[in-house]
Amino acid sequence: MTDLSRSHPVVPTQPAGFPQLTGAMVVAIGAAAVWATRVGVLPGWSYHWTGALLQGLFWACLYAGLALPYRTVALQENRPVPAVLVRLAFCLLLPLLSTYICKILLVPWLAPAKWQEFFYLQLLLPPLFIAFWCSLLLPRDTRDVYRATTRNRFLAPLLQL
Repeated sequence: MTDLSRSHPVVPTQPAGFPQLTGAMVVAIGAAAVWATRVGVLPGWSYHWTGALLQGLFWACLYAGLALPYRTVALQENRPVPAVLVRLAFCLLLPLLSTYICKILLVPWLAPAKWQEFFYLQLLLPPLFIAFWCSLLLPRDTRDVYRATTRNRFLAPLLQL
C-alpha cells in the first residue's frame, strides 16, 4: 500500500482566526477612511455621511482587492500570510495618516486658500502614499506582485495607464 501523503505536495493552510483577523482589518480600514473623509483628508464630505461611507467602502474594497495578489505571492514564496496582510493593512492606514499630516502642515502655507480648494491633493496624495508605504513595508512582496502583474497579458496594459 502506498502512502499518498508523500506523493502530493503540502498545501499551506490558514491559521486559526485568520478570517476574523482579515475582517477586522477591512473594518478598520473602512472606519479610517470614513474618519479621513469626515476631517477633509479624502474628498466626499460634501455628501455628508453618504460620501464618507462610500469612501470607507472603496478603501475596504481596495484592501480586499490588494490582499488577493499579496496573499497569492506570500503563499507561493512560503511566507506567513497573516503577517503580510497585517502589513498591507498598515500600508493602507498610513497613507490616510500621512495625508492628514500633510494637510495639517500645508494649511498654514496655503492660507488664505482652504485645503478643499486644492482638491487635487486629496486625489493625488493617498495613492502616492500607498505606493510609498507598500514599497517601504512590503518591498519584496510589492516587487513580486508587480512582476506577476507585468507577466499577465490581461493586466499588463493597466500598468501603462
